[in-house]
Amino acid sequence: MFFGIIMRLSTFITLLCLFCTSYAQPPDTVWSRNYLDDSESSAASDIVALADGGFLVGGGADGAPQRGFLMRLNADGDTLWTRFPQESGFAWIWRVLVTLDGDYMFVGFGPPPGETSWYPAVGRYDSQGNEIWVHHYPDSLYWWYDRAFAICEAHDGGFIVGSMNLSPDPTPDISVFKIDDNGEVEWVSHHGGIGCEHIYDLIQVEDGYVGVGTKCYNVQGDWYIQLSKLDMNGDSVWTRFLAQSYESFGYGVVELPDGGFALTGYVNNDPETGTYKDIAVIKTDSEGEVIWERIFGGSGNDEAEEIVFASDSTIVICGHTSSTETGNNQAFVMSISLAGDSLWMGYYGLEGSDYAHGMCKAIPSGYAFCGEHHVPPNPVGWHSWVVRLAGPESVGEPLPLLPDRITLYQNYPNPFNAQTTIRFSINRTQQVTLAIYDILGKKVKTIIDDSVPLGWHELTFSAANLPSGIYTVSLRAGQESKTKKMVLLK
Repeated sequence: MFFGIIMRLSTFITLLCLFCTSYAQPPDTVWSRNYLDDSESSAASDIVALADGGFLVGGGADGAPQRGFLMRLNADGDTLWTRFPQESGFAWIWRVLVTLDGDYMFVGFGPPPGETSWYPAVGRYDSQGNEIWVHHYPDSLYWWYDRAFAICEAHDGGFIVGSMNLSPDPTPDISVFKIDDNGEVEWVSHHGGIGCEHIYDLIQVEDGYVGVGTKCYNVQGDWYIQLSKLDMNGDSVWTRFLAQSYESFGYGVVELPDGGFALTGYVNNDPETGTYKDIAVIKTDSEGEVIWERIFGGSGNDEAEEIVFASDSTIVICGHTSSTETGNNQAFVMSISLAGDSLWMGYYGLEGSDYAHGMCKAIPSGYAFCGEHHVPPNPVGWHSWVVRLAGPESVGEPLPLLPDRITLYQNYPNPFNAQTTIRFSINRTQQVTLAIYDILGKKVKTIIDDSVPLGWHELTFSAANLPSGIYTVSLRAGQESKTKKMVLLK
C-alpha cells in the first residue's frame, strides 16, 4: 500500500540486467570561486553538501602560524561565514562532516594552546559557526607528531576517528578511536606492525567500519594501498594490500550497492625518479578481494584524491594531473562505470596550476569539488578554490549486477530539508515494509507495505508535513530489518 507522499519507486532490474546510466560528456561549470584573502596561501581539503543547497568547506592557510579554516557557503558560492579555530589548536582541517542533528564536525591536527607538539584534533561547531567544543587526543597515541585524517558517524552514537601516529619505532601506525557527542574518548584501537601505515578515509558499513590508506609493506620501502575492515569495537576483521607497486596510496573509499567497495588513489611504478604517478581505481567485493583494478594516466603525474558513488550508479573521482600540454597541474573530475570503464573526464582551472582535493554530490544535483587554485603572477601562491558542476544528461548502460543481500542505504541528503532520497536493495521478491518513525518511536509514515521485486530500489520521501527533528527509516523484508537515522532541518 502506498500513502500520499511524493514518491518515485524505481526497480533497476530487467530480467538478469541491472541498468545504470552513464554520461557522454563531462559536466559544465556552474560557478568557480576563490576564497580567503591575498595575504597568505591556502587550500581547501574537504567539502560536503548542505540541505539548503550550500556547502561546508574545511582546509588550511599557510600563515604564521599555520591555521585551519571552516567555511560555510550558500548555493551560489557566496561566503556566509568563515572560522579559524587556530586559537583552539587547529593548524589544518582535513575532513568535515554534518552530524545527524545538524552540527558541523571537523578533524585535523595542530598543537593544543600553549604547546608546540601536534596532535589529532576534533572540533564541533553549530550551523552558525559557534564553537561547541574542540579536543586534542595526545593520550590515545604514542609519540609527538600525530594527525587525524578521517571521521564518520558511529553506529551507536558518537563518532569514529582515524589518525596516524608515530610509534616509538618510530614508524607511523594507525589509531582508530571512538568519541561520544561531547568528544570524550570511549575506546581506542591501534593497528600496525613493521613499516609505516596511514589512514585517509573511513566509512560506516552495516556491521562495522572500512578505512583506506597506505602501508609501507617491506624493507625495500614499497608502499601498497591498504583497505581494512573493523568491527563495531575497532578490532580488525580483515586487511587487504592492493595495487602492489613501488608506491601506492589510497585516499578515498565508498560502499557500493552490491556490498563491495570502490576506492581510489594513485600508483607509482617509477622507483628511480619517483615521478609519473597514475590514477588508481579499484573495485572489491564485500571481503576486500579485488574484482577489477584500473590505472589511468599520461606522461605526467596523475593522482585521484576523492571518490563518490553517484546517483546514476557510477563512480566519480576527482584529483589533479600534469599530463597536459604545458605540464601545469589541472584539476579533473572523472566518471567510471561499475564495470570499470571510463565514461567521461573533465578538466578545470585551465589557466593556472590547480588541484582538486575533496568532492561531494551537490544538492539537488551535480557535483562540487574543492582544492587550490594558482593563477600567475599571484604573489601569494595558492587560493582555496571551490567549483560547482552541473549534472549532465545521461544515457543508459547495462550492468550485470544483482543484489545478494538486503541493504538499507543512508538517505541522501542527510540532513535534508523537505525531501530526501532513500535507497534499498533486496535479494528476492518478498513482502517489504518501509516506514518512518519519530525520535519517540512513533510511526509517522508508512511508505511501502507491499510485495517488492528483487533489485535495487529508490524513492523520494517528502517530509513537508513533518516538523524538524531526528527520524528513523525502517526497512523490514521477510525476517530481516534494517534502520537508518535521518535528520529533517527546515
